[in-house]
Amino acid sequence: MRSIEESVVTAMDGSDKELFPFLPYILQDLWGIGSDPKTILSLIKKHRNNYTDIKVLDWVAAKALCQSSYQKH
Repeated sequence: MRSIEESVVTAMDGSDKELFPFLPYILQDLWGIGSDPKTILSLIKKHRNNYTDIKVLDWVAAKALCQSSYQKH
C-alpha cells in the first residue's frame, strides 16, 4: 500500500514522492478553487447508479493535509 505522500504526488501526475514537501508552495494559490459539495454529489448521482463505493479527493483538504504533514517534518 502506498503512503499518503506517494498517493498525493501520483494523483498530481508526479512520479517522485520527494515532490511532496513542495506541494504547499505549488498549491498556495488554490485556496479559492473548489466545488460545492452538493454539486459534486448531484454529479455523482447523475452519472453513477451505485455510488456507495466511490471515493472523491477534495483538493482543498489534500492541500491542508500536505501542509499539515509538511509542518510536522
